[in-house]
Amino acid sequence: MFTLEDIQQYLDKILSEKMVLSYNTRISDLGFDSLELLELISYIEKKYFIEIKLSEINGQLSMQEFIELINNGQKSQIHRA
Repeated sequence: MFTLEDIQQYLDKILSEKMVLSYNTRISDLGFDSLELLELISYIEKKYFIEIKLSEINGQLSMQEFIELINNGQKSQIHRA
């Protein structure tokens, strides 16, 4: 299961300054450009063996919504296997 801590660990690895996330943090609050967002999505897809539809991702998603989207994607892909 994907959690807020997973995103926090990823950010701690790539950012020079620590950013503290909450479930209300929006994707746009990360300050990522489109390439950095794609790198985050790619990291999640590889780590959790899922495919994330880019059309479902937008800057206004909160971390809570983003986590739910990923976890729901994991469940649907498990059912397809």
